[in-house]
Amino acid sequence: MPLAVSRHHRPFTLVRIFLRLWVVVTIPLGVLWWFDGLNPVHGIINDMARDTYIALYRGTFHLVQEDLETRPVEQWPQHIVDLAPHFGYRLVLEKLESDSFSALEKSSLRSGEFLFRGGEPAVLVRRVAQSRFVLQMFLGETQDEIEERRRRGTMYLLQQQLKLHPPQQWAAVIAAYQPHFGFAIDVLDIDSDRLSLSRDQKAQLRRNRIYTYRPEQLAEVSYILLDDRRHVIRAETRSGGTSDLLLLVIAFSTLCGALALGIYIWLRPLWRDLKHMDTVAAEFGEGYFDARAALKNSSVVAGLGQSFNSMAASIQQLIDGQKELINAVSHDLRTPMSRLRFALEMLETENDTEDRDRYIHNIQHSVASLEELINELLVHARFERTPSARTFNNYAVYSFLTDEVALFVDNPRGIEVVWIPPGPVADLQCVFDRGALARALANLLENALRYADHRIEVSFTVTDGWCRVMVDDDGCGVAAADRERIFKPFTRLDDNAEGAGHGLGLAIVGQIAKWHKGRTYVVDAPAGGARFVFEWPADL
Repeated sequence: MPLAVSRHHRPFTLVRIFLRLWVVVTIPLGVLWWFDGLNPVHGIINDMARDTYIALYRGTFHLVQEDLETRPVEQWPQHIVDLAPHFGYRLVLEKLESDSFSALEKSSLRSGEFLFRGGEPAVLVRRVAQSRFVLQMFLGETQDEIEERRRRGTMYLLQQQLKLHPPQQWAAVIAAYQPHFGFAIDVLDIDSDRLSLSRDQKAQLRRNRIYTYRPEQLAEVSYILLDDRRHVIRAETRSGGTSDLLLLVIAFSTLCGALALGIYIWLRPLWRDLKHMDTVAAEFGEGYFDARAALKNSSVVAGLGQSFNSMAASIQQLIDGQKELINAVSHDLRTPMSRLRFALEMLETENDTEDRDRYIHNIQHSVASLEELINELLVHARFERTPSARTFNNYAVYSFLTDEVALFVDNPRGIEVVWIPPGPVADLQCVFDRGALARALANLLENALRYADHRIEVSFTVTDGWCRVMVDDDGCGVAAADRERIFKPFTRLDDNAEGAGHGLGLAIVGQIAKWHKGRTYVVDAPAGGARFVFEWPADL
């Protein structure tokens, strides 16, 4: 029984997986949301908008430039103001050396290139000829301009209502309308301290009759100058502030949580199967070699589980084979070792020359038997390894078999060994390991020489996509119950057979067949003995 190894795993619950997924999803999306400069999508959209606007307004910039070049430079600012009402967007003429442009932007403008600034609104800028001015074209409205346009109608109606009353009653009129509005409104004198406008802002209000600005991040104040040009309607709105921001954060977190939940639902079966694989692998590593992965065919890691099971089965088979081999080796070593020990003990006390020679002969025989066993074990171990593709090549199989069989024609028992070619056909090319197949054929012929009575026949066929080498003898054959067992290491059906070995010859043949992705088996020979078949795929 293998010893259990204590294993301390750090807790890794499904809740922690979900929380990690939520963090992993939320942080990148939050960064891309709050920091536009880090969002590659915004960059792509900005480049596309730049190319589109330049293509649309290149001609417009050229016409404005030609128009300006017909006038003195000192008239350009006023002429742009006169042109602006004819455009659907604002035109602004500004000096190139203005602080509103960076050094890099100034360099680009001096070279005659367009400058595009995304945002609300987008702005397209270009230098006017070689002058010190640049023309700015605003391709939309600012948020303040949008809000100002939306309030013009409201402010106009309020002004019309105030015209029906003397100025002394305007405060009361505004107070009466206040409950119907969702923002604060009042009437102020333009010079009142409550107006909170600078001199420049008041000048802009007198010029445009309406002015909007943001004194705080969450507040917006709009002013409209009444017809008497002394009084101003003031409207102040505030956004939801912290509560709206909190709702936005909650909505964003919920969206990220839903995305993380979807990923979690998809990953949970994968995590479960990986944990199962981890447990099975740990059990296998602790010595429970019958541990196998049990995964559904629909699992993402089903292929991994099948590969693990195949590997585990191969390792278990290898370990079982090694155990069986060790037991068999220990048994086969016992006999020659016992003979060696007995002969050495007798040599110490024996003085007769003839007896000493006999004991020395027995020692030499035992050493040779041990040497043969060791060599066979080394060969068997060699063919248990995975073969190298470099050892397989195309060979003329008929010529190869003719040469190998000829080595056994002259044998001590005088058995007739015959190679029967398949007819007067051209030599067939097959893929095989020449050295390994030679060893397999030699082992099959040596086995046949031990049991044949008079004749051994070697033949070769290619049928159904399989190459087959067949070795037939006219001996006693192999019983059906022993036909699989004889290919296991150290299996000997008859220890009294002439030249009986250690039972590794046919096991080596079986290993060589596996090298060739084939197999070896035994059936009845037409001559009445046994037919050993060595076959491998022709498309190896």
